[in-house]
Amino acid sequence: AVPTDLQPQMTALLTTAEGVSVVRETVWQNRFRYVDELQKMQAAITKRENALLILGGHLLGADMTVPDLRAGAALLIAACAAEGESILREAHWIERGYENLLEKMQSLGADITAQEA
Repeated sequence: AVPTDLQPQMTALLTTAEGVSVVRETVWQNRFRYVDELQKMQAAITKRENALLILGGHLLGADMTVPDLRAGAALLIAACAAEGESILREAHWIERGYENLLEKMQSLGADITAQEA
């Protein structure tokens, strides 16, 4: 079991894992708001009531909008794993929850550039 607050990030990871994964959400009805954004990256995810069916594969960069803090972290993880460039709009959600995230991700090798709104 994965804590519900880590579910979006785990889903992003599972989009690149081999095989089929199932993620169930039993706490927050709106937790899957980020899935549409992952699908812009060609993530093979099917929503079924309170569950996601994920077929792992290859992600492509996309222009996405961050709906909330945890979803933003998931989209950032996916963008780092994707081929090509990704744009994360409304990134202020991520910045308010993670101190010095840009610098930390860059120190790990991520090629990230912040742009002013």
